[in-house]
Amino acid sequence: PLFIREDPAATIIIPRNIAEILNSFLSQPHEFAACLKGLYADGRYQITEIKFPETSGQSIYQVEHAKCRGFNVIATIHSHLDGSCELSKGDIFSFGQKDEPLTAIVCGENDFAFYSKLSFTRRMNYIIRDINNKRLNYFWALFPWVFSALLIIALLVLFYERERIHKLRRRDKA
Repeated sequence: PLFIREDPAATIIIPRNIAEILNSFLSQPHEFAACLKGLYADGRYQITEIKFPETSGQSIYQVEHAKCRGFNVIATIHSHLDGSCELSKGDIFSFGQKDEPLTAIVCGENDFAFYSKLSFTRRMNYIIRDINNKRLNYFWALFPWVFSALLIIALLVLFYERERIHKLRRRDKA
């Protein structure tokens, strides 16, 4: 995904409020899935947002859901009701089909297993902590709009310059 690289040695920083949201779904009688968005820098994945994709089927053994979309998707995380933190063959296959750098499992309360495509057996380190990331969230919330506006301005300038050059050429021919 755009701006996110795969780093199996990185540490994942999970805001406490997002960990609490994930923990709150553990009492469900079926698996659930969520999209974790954030940033990568200096050997750390900073999770900044959680989104829940549309699900088409849930059971105690699996969850079928829409693909996580948008900028800065770090991982899709899903639960294992049996408390297993290991990826199943189905999990590995599904992860291989995605562009996300990581996949994750909620194994129990505040027990998360993150994996990269470079190692399906080695769990990555994570830290749960309180984070005040309001400024960061504002930036990434506005980023698509600012980028779109700059792109439109650049296209308008290019169009204007193209028309100006055509007018000059027509004038020179006359």
